[in-house]
Amino acid sequence: MTSNGAANGPSVQLSVNASSPTPTVQITMVSDFACPWCYVAHKELHLALDKVRQTHPHTRFALEYRPYQLDPTLPGEKEKPMCRIACYKAKFGEEKMKKIGALLKERGKRVGIDFHMAGKTRQTTNAHRLALKAWLIGGELAQTKMVDALFAAFFEKERDIGCYDFLSNAAQSTGLMTAESAKAFIMGDELRDHVNCLIRHSVLQDIKGVPFTIVANQWAIQGAESAESFYRVSNYPQSSTLRTC
Repeated sequence: MTSNGAANGPSVQLSVNASSPTPTVQITMVSDFACPWCYVAHKELHLALDKVRQTHPHTRFALEYRPYQLDPTLPGEKEKPMCRIACYKAKFGEEKMKKIGALLKERGKRVGIDFHMAGKTRQTTNAHRLALKAWLIGGELAQTKMVDALFAAFFEKERDIGCYDFLSNAAQSTGLMTAESAKAFIMGDELRDHVNCLIRHSVLQDIKGVPFTIVANQWAIQGAESAESFYRVSNYPQSSTLRTC
């Protein structure tokens, strides 16, 4: 949670084959489930991609989400969760926290998010593992469905992002896994090292804030920009000149 729509975190990568009759724009969004601005950026990006598909129906997108650890000091999955409001107050002070909360409410309404910022919080490693598992199960559409379910439950229903039962039920709601299979996965170690490696990779790339979106391995968008800004960059492969955000 920050005042400018960026939080210490990840990156995104895109590449375009402009010579192809059906150009593909590859997008990698690095973000953290503990970051409300990442949820806003997730919604804004999809609004932009929908607009590009309408104006340039032959364009194809390959979108992938990558993990980032926004706050390494948060409790681990087997530790007692922390009060989110208390965390925000400690980081920003009460007055600034209220201002940021009001800004999030306003931005959220514009993209269909009903922010509720209370509840508990912990590390998001297992949520990232589920997002990566979804990618392996069904690619982009499956991962997007999982990402949407996890963000919505954490930021709109105030669920504990580190709770095994919450995570397994969220996974089941996507239709990709049963609650039982999801819980067995979460309690195990599958993809744990992979997620941690991806997080370290983002740090080594010197990414200073999330959300951070890279288009065509050439253009970067840091922060929760508007759908129009995402549209201008995502639409670049169809344009003769780049319209800057």
